[in-house]
Amino acid sequence: MGPNETTDPRAAMSARDVATRCAACRDLARIGQWSDIDALVERVAKERSAGVRLYAAAAATDIAMRERAAGRMTADRVDALHAWLRAVDPGPTPSILMLASAAGDRRAVERLGRLVRDPRNLVRAGAVVALRRLVLSHTAVGRIDLEAAADHWFDGTPADALADLVRLVGEVGWARLFPRVEALASSTSSSVSEAVVEALERRNLRERGAFRCGLWVADGKDVFEVNPEPTLPATRWLVMGPDAVWTVDGREPLTWQDGVGYLPRGQIRLVWGGQVGVAQRVPALQIEGVTWWMVAARAVPSALDDPSLAVFSALEVGGAWALEAALAAIDDHGDGDPGIALARGRLALAAGDPVVALQLLDRAASQKKPRSEVWFWTARAAEAAGVPSRAVEAYRTYLERAPKRAEHRAAAEASLAALAPSEPPPPDAND
Repeated sequence: MGPNETTDPRAAMSARDVATRCAACRDLARIGQWSDIDALVERVAKERSAGVRLYAAAAATDIAMRERAAGRMTADRVDALHAWLRAVDPGPTPSILMLASAAGDRRAVERLGRLVRDPRNLVRAGAVVALRRLVLSHTAVGRIDLEAAADHWFDGTPADALADLVRLVGEVGWARLFPRVEALASSTSSSVSEAVVEALERRNLRERGAFRCGLWVADGKDVFEVNPEPTLPATRWLVMGPDAVWTVDGREPLTWQDGVGYLPRGQIRLVWGGQVGVAQRVPALQIEGVTWWMVAARAVPSALDDPSLAVFSALEVGGAWALEAALAAIDDHGDGDPGIALARGRLALAAGDPVVALQLLDRAASQKKPRSEVWFWTARAAEAAGVPSRAVEAYRTYLERAPKRAEHRAAAEASLAALAPSEPPPPDAND
């Protein structure tokens, strides 16, 4: 996230113009502390601008949710959240209900469950938003009380809120509620019937092993969390296969039942959650207080090259298990993308199988407009396979094709000089 919009957001909340007050609230959503919530709730209660009220309520919630995700939500703080909730009428400012998602206790769940049937449509919408933030947080993993409570949210609920609740069941994956969802397939409300289709599609994807297989990365943030300085987990990536999860620490057996995964160390939940800066709901895994985001197939090559993730260096240490695991991240997505084809070869090489790597890299080189680094990694694989003549040829091809400032040019020139000292390096592509 970028720098603050205001120099002093706490002072700017009292600025005369609405735009500055909104900006101050957005800043506090990012950097605010627990001590700022009281002033934000007061702003919600007294503010005339609906926009400022919305930003102030969202900021208070973002701060409180950060505290909850970090394990700092004490009983006294939960009581304080309920006091703030009682102080503001949700009619003109339904966004204040988001604070209930940070409280997360029985009182909050019961109140939100009642409000999804409120006669005021904006209050219903605010209650559903709060429920979504509550149940999709990693702090809700394993809370069977939420699923039991949700069973009563469907009764007598107007169509607009009912459609949102059906979508929420699909996003969180509550198995016992899908019969309730299926029973609504013939609803006369188009919004409800469309939500049913979406929820059942997500249930079906959740149960497909191939969908779950792939590369997942953690940024230290919970679902919907706004946090400029998240605490990063020790391991920032994992690869999920059909019956195992792999990390830098090795392989863990995995089983699935009713859309929920089980590892020896605990439960895995697959949800569709909100990631700040991403418009659509995206798949996320939640394990032991960490949220992991699915890496789309086409983004796998760049993720593998991300130095902050250090995937390749971990694979080089990991041994043979890494080949099967990491290839699972991209094997189901075809060979059409040059970056994916190159990643396959690099993964095989990192996992200690240069012969397979050469086969995969040859396939990458035969595609339309292959990347120049295909030949650099072909040369590396050839060296590892004990075929120096092939390595020399590949290094020369790389140096001919690669730009002058290419990442691997210096390494290729040094390796070529060592393998074929009598041969001058070829000219680069820009000469």
